[in-house]
Amino acid sequence: MVIAFPGPAAHPAAAAAHRAMCAAQAEALLDDDRAAGFTVSIDPADDAEGGPRDAVPGLRVFRDGDGPVSRLYGVVAPGTTRYVPCAFLLDPLLRVIAMAPIERIGELLDLLRRLPEPALHTGFEVPAPVLVLPRVMEPEFCRRLIAVHEAGGGEESGFMVERGGKTVGVYDPATKKRRDQEITEEPPRAALRACITRRFAVTINLNDDFDGGMLWFPEFGPRRYRPPLGGAAVFSCSLLHEATPVTRGVRFATLPFLYGDAAARIRQQNAHSLVPEEPTLDAEAAA
Repeated sequence: MVIAFPGPAAHPAAAAAHRAMCAAQAEALLDDDRAAGFTVSIDPADDAEGGPRDAVPGLRVFRDGDGPVSRLYGVVAPGTTRYVPCAFLLDPLLRVIAMAPIERIGELLDLLRRLPEPALHTGFEVPAPVLVLPRVMEPEFCRRLIAVHEAGGGEESGFMVERGGKTVGVYDPATKKRRDQEITEEPPRAALRACITRRFAVTINLNDDFDGGMLWFPEFGPRRYRPPLGGAAVFSCSLLHEATPVTRGVRFATLPFLYGDAAARIRQQNAHSLVPEEPTLDAEAAA
């Protein structure tokens, strides 16, 4: 990522930086695949005609009128209004590779041209820290859980966002499209616990007659992961991850979360801001 903080629009270096970013997008250096660029604008004058605009794929403009993003990056010194126009080059883990005054943003773009592909940014391919376990569940038990989901139909599954200091659930099919069925009967709940209590598991596929629906971890490259029927993909919840769209059929999965005493205490401390969750069966269908 290249993130530019160009400062006031009237400053010649700000206009030059925007031209450099647009040129990098035009040559496909910034293409949202290998690299992406962001300009953080603090000047209301940028909203006028001719100001910086998104050029998708590859280049986007954030409006930062009150400066919270600029302060987080240290572009505005704490306790002051002094703004230091500059740019950052980040690696796929969002660690800073280099930074430069905004007048030298061209040097960061030149450095980006010389860098290897994102999957090789450490010098070799580094797989995501994911463990795939085969045969966590028997196929018959997988079919049994699918039947539970199909009998109940499931409900739309949302995701959590912070609003007003509270963690609340929202629904947006453009971001997440999944139907969850609570497992209410004790026999399958007990059988499920028996399958996973000795293993760290997060995603267990219940069927294999679908395309797509694979896990990937963009900070660690483009490799996709798909556990076999009844198998589990295991990974830390702290990892940035995505389930790719299902392109054929319906993907059924069970998604248990396992944690120890310390995490349980943290969860209990934050219980006032969380909606209680129950074990669910999940289904993602091809759009």
